[in-house]
Amino acid sequence: MRENGSPDSNTYKYVHTRVCTGEHMANMTISVPDGLKAMLERHPEMNWSEVARQAWKSKAEQLELLNRLTARSKATDKDIEELGRLMKKGIARKHDGLKD
Repeated sequence: MRENGSPDSNTYKYVHTRVCTGEHMANMTISVPDGLKAMLERHPEMNWSEVARQAWKSKAEQLELLNRLTARSKATDKDIEELGRLMKKGIARKHDGLKD
């Protein structure tokens, strides 16, 4: 609030609450492009920290699964690159076939 009692530009309409599960939360600082920051600021009703927390958790869980699935793999980097090349080639061929 400004001294005259009117809301300033940083006043938000919504109040966010977070239920603490007793789990310690570390603070992280990230940098985002100005355009993205402007888009986020147009939606103050969103808890962007929670959105980021869920996205990071999901990605970390996917990577952990990938680690478990590949832990015993005998494939070399060269094998993986060749497999990737073949998959891309097959996908491109499939999409080209759909255009006909």
